[in-house]
Amino acid sequence: MRLQKTIAVLALVSLAVIPVFANGGAEDASGAMTDTLVIAGAGEWVQEIDREIAADFEAQTGIKIEYQVNPVAQYKDVVKTKLNTGNAPDVMLWAAGLELKSLPLEKFVDLSDEDWSARMKDEHKTGATINGKLYGFNSWSADPAGFLYNPVLFERYNLEIPTTYNELKEVCAVFQANGITPIFENAGSSWHLSHFFHVAGPYALAEDPAVYDKLNSNAIKMAEVPAFVRMLNQMKELVDLGYLGDEYLSQETKHSREGMTQERFAMMMIWPSYQVEIEGSYPDQGALDYKMFPNPLGLNPDQKATIRPSSPGGIVHLVPKGANQEAALAFINYRANPDVLNKFYAARQDLASPAFDDVTTNYMPNAQKALIETTEKGLPNFGGFVYFFDEKFYTDAIRGLLIDETTTEEVLGQIDEYRLRLGQALGLEGF
Repeated sequence: MRLQKTIAVLALVSLAVIPVFANGGAEDASGAMTDTLVIAGAGEWVQEIDREIAADFEAQTGIKIEYQVNPVAQYKDVVKTKLNTGNAPDVMLWAAGLELKSLPLEKFVDLSDEDWSARMKDEHKTGATINGKLYGFNSWSADPAGFLYNPVLFERYNLEIPTTYNELKEVCAVFQANGITPIFENAGSSWHLSHFFHVAGPYALAEDPAVYDKLNSNAIKMAEVPAFVRMLNQMKELVDLGYLGDEYLSQETKHSREGMTQERFAMMMIWPSYQVEIEGSYPDQGALDYKMFPNPLGLNPDQKATIRPSSPGGIVHLVPKGANQEAALAFINYRANPDVLNKFYAARQDLASPAFDDVTTNYMPNAQKALIETTEKGLPNFGGFVYFFDEKFYTDAIRGLLIDETTTEEVLGQIDEYRLRLGQALGLEGF
């Protein structure tokens, strides 16, 4: 969709705030002309649509956008060095959620009073807010997760969609009796088992809204969070009952695609847009008809799952304080315009959970629609908001439990020791 060059949009770009757009630039705090804004990003964080929007902005304001993109592995150190030496970029891309706390936030503009902030969804705002201040413009996707399932199999065996852990076990028993592995698990991947904490985290929050803060100050241990204990015990029970099959320890994510389309597996724990990836690998096999229900692991056995986990929202735009901050804010405000957002999301169909309700161009997978319809709200997931979440470490620890090398208490103890060690190394209060 082409951007309409109208007076209304020009007003949104903040002609009233930046004095000299008509001359091909804007005045900085010293009165000098600013004709270029530098935006720092990493790897694939900056895509072609971002550059296209930047070109539109330049055409309307005369301010050129220069992207400085570094490899992801180097980006954090490069940008932090620039911040510490007074050479910060005018706009900076950064991971949402707890990663924001690794920055000297006193050097960034509080965006809480920007007009667009009232339109941003709460789930996305949470991932860009620290200590009550909104630091990030979040236009990515706060992706949930749940059990992706094939409705054909449920209909074939006259099964209701499970809403509790006990109901999940009942459904699994039917599939197993009919030669279908109930749950695909890719424990061979170095990350997937850890994501069950993402699901259990919101259940822990529902029981204690301060639980993440307590963990981040080391005021409580992981074993003191009932949802984590229940989740691990339930995972172990599913394995012992054979509901994850015989090959779950060696399977990787890619193995699910063929298995789901060939009806060897009934369901898997994943993000909603994964059904699009399955469709891409095995077109016209019904993957786009898959649905999703909330994962009940972590709840009491007969407690209904009504909460979905929400990620922090990917990558956010931050505005460092400096001579060009008004021009930088004008660029952020421009990107928050509904027409520009729709153009962005039309090109980023992988971002299935837009940050703004007035977006109409994104594709929402069938699974995500089903998950939203069957839950009451989303709460922040574990990994994006709790210190020292390491996918590989957590996955390795859980794997030990599943193969009877450790107990639930020992797994949580290993994680506590890991978190304590890192917290002490960084000198964090409470550790």
